[in-house]
Amino acid sequence: MKQLSVPMQSLCLVIIVLGVYFSAIYAPLNPVDDRALIDWLYSMEGKSFTEFFTWTTGNYYRPVLQTTYLLDMRLWGAEQSFMHLENVLLHLLNVLLVFACARIAFDRYVSKSQWPPFLAALLFAIHPINTEAVNWVAGRSDLLASFFVLLATWLLLKGLVKNSPLFCWLSLLPLIPGFLSKETAVFFIPAGIVLILCDNSTFGGNRPGLWQRVKVKLPFLFPYLILPFLYLLIRVCFLFSRDAGLGLIGKFFSAGGDPPLVVVQKVLTGIGFYFKKLVFPWPLNFTIFQIPDYYFWLGLLLLPLLFYSLWRFNVIGGFFIASFFITTSALLVLLLRPAWTPFAERYLYLPSAFFSIAIVFLFAHLYRGSPPRTAFSLVLVVLFCGTTYATIDRNLLWQDNVLLFEDAVEKSPNFPFARSVLADLLIEAGRVEEGKALIRSNTAPEGLRNADFLDLKRAQLLFIDGDYEQAKSFILTKRRKGKPLYYSFQSLLANVDIRLLRDLKGDEKRQLLDETINLLLELRQVYQDPLYYYRIGKLYLQCDDKKYAGKYFRLASEQAPEGAYYKTAAATLAEKLVKP
Repeated sequence: MKQLSVPMQSLCLVIIVLGVYFSAIYAPLNPVDDRALIDWLYSMEGKSFTEFFTWTTGNYYRPVLQTTYLLDMRLWGAEQSFMHLENVLLHLLNVLLVFACARIAFDRYVSKSQWPPFLAALLFAIHPINTEAVNWVAGRSDLLASFFVLLATWLLLKGLVKNSPLFCWLSLLPLIPGFLSKETAVFFIPAGIVLILCDNSTFGGNRPGLWQRVKVKLPFLFPYLILPFLYLLIRVCFLFSRDAGLGLIGKFFSAGGDPPLVVVQKVLTGIGFYFKKLVFPWPLNFTIFQIPDYYFWLGLLLLPLLFYSLWRFNVIGGFFIASFFITTSALLVLLLRPAWTPFAERYLYLPSAFFSIAIVFLFAHLYRGSPPRTAFSLVLVVLFCGTTYATIDRNLLWQDNVLLFEDAVEKSPNFPFARSVLADLLIEAGRVEEGKALIRSNTAPEGLRNADFLDLKRAQLLFIDGDYEQAKSFILTKRRKGKPLYYSFQSLLANVDIRLLRDLKGDEKRQLLDETINLLLELRQVYQDPLYYYRIGKLYLQCDDKKYAGKYFRLASEQAPEGAYYKTAAATLAEKLVKP
């Protein structure tokens, strides 16, 4: 392979990443999380950046990630093409960091050959498993956390090369914002410890045991040993007792969770599945719901290889083990189930970076001699061209939400959530009857988490069809106070009652009006959205109660964020209604 200078190799990587992911810039907002993210950003109008550090969204504490989204809102109004472009550029930065890390590792532990670091970065750049994280705006959490972790890895490797613990301390600086971008970054702590212990350069030709390595490397290890306590201290100081994420972990262990043998079976199945995805990512699927049980045996077979890698204490095993430790964050998701899917390809974004370095390292080690250049080059060309084609093809699929979810439903036919999203998309696309039929036929497997989502969709369908009496009866039967979707049912019930009010008169209308207003006040308390005041004002106006209508229009105009579509109308109505 013809030698290229480092700047030329970097330029090639830039051109390849931008070329392969160019179409991602034009991808629509995904109905899963992306659209809700934009709505959330509009609701955050007027919020300061510092507020993100004192509260969580659900189970997650990611203030740095949320800050980048708020910057999107402040700088270009959360324009989706710019948000997609940021994802592509973050992926590009991560590719260049993988290249930089691989160059240090290869120069240090193998040779100064130029092609292995480039191929490691190229493999990471075009690995099809990474298309989900790059194309999905909500996937920025993985991209951003990976950027900080890879920067920390580069500093750590620099410290090992220079034999300077100072660089290990410096590597903590990017790790802290990495932790606050996504919890996956926390799992670099054991990965970093492994990389430090696998550095054999200071031992000459000897292979000391574990305790001898710990003694020699303790100045490098110490920053990583105190880092978990620093992270916990940050969460405790900023969140106090409101940390739902740590509470979820505590609840899992206090409740006992699954029996130990079931947990082991799940973990080994997950290990086998994710390893196969790194090596052979097909079929690619955005909504992975279930995986075959036979991955348990692959996971079981991998355990001896993992222990062998630890026993060998060499850099190849170090990067493989680093990839494994970071993948354990996905195994934790599998056990705790905080996310909408138990498995996801985006969880492998950061592990694929370390895996790419490790696998190229391994082949470079096996081919320390001179391989048959023509055959070897041909194999590389076929491999990377095929991978590039698969990545581009997947990127193009992300250009159409209906096609993406039709693909997801085909590959996960037993996942009712994917079918529900597809039904909504079909209705949006004008294929109304197809969408309605899909909602009616959608059923949940026994014991499915959040199965009441399907009931909510059926209630929404009754509302769309104008069957308001049956919709209300269905909601009152299916809603469950304390369940995650309780207030979604309440919001839909408010819409149903507002429609029913149009056909009522007298005391019956007044009674339902009072019920509906109390319902809207409850939703205002929960969602902190002054739009509910505006809706209450309209209801009072409908009943010719000008006094209370003016009161709630005034509250809506005073509390509505700047730019809210109803702010001016609420102010005008409030002023008009107070006049004699």
